[in-house]
Amino acid sequence: PHTNIHTLLYAHTAALLEVHRARPLAPFEQVLREISQDLPQSCPNEKFCSAKAPIHRHLVSQPHVIAVGLAWDSSTSSLVSIESVASFVPLTLDLASMFPSETESAAPP
Repeated sequence: PHTNIHTLLYAHTAALLEVHRARPLAPFEQVLREISQDLPQSCPNEKFCSAKAPIHRHLVSQPHVIAVGLAWDSSTSSLVSIESVASFVPLTLDLASMFPSETESAAPP
């Protein structure tokens, strides 16, 4: 597999806050991992396959840069919503919490 020197993840702020409100003690990395795995993707060739499959992201090596893009449902989000997200996002990330380990990957669902 190819190794990346950078990784970019996107998160919908509404989903992020929904999980955070339901489980306020869950760390940001765990919530990000949970909501990013809930986004099924279409098959690359929809003519032959109309199914959707969950996305499982793994790190083969540690990236030099990781960026988290926050997607808002509205261009006019409230100050309270922005402050809630900003206060939940940490300054440093624990990559081991964000991506499954090899042993987790090998375990049956």
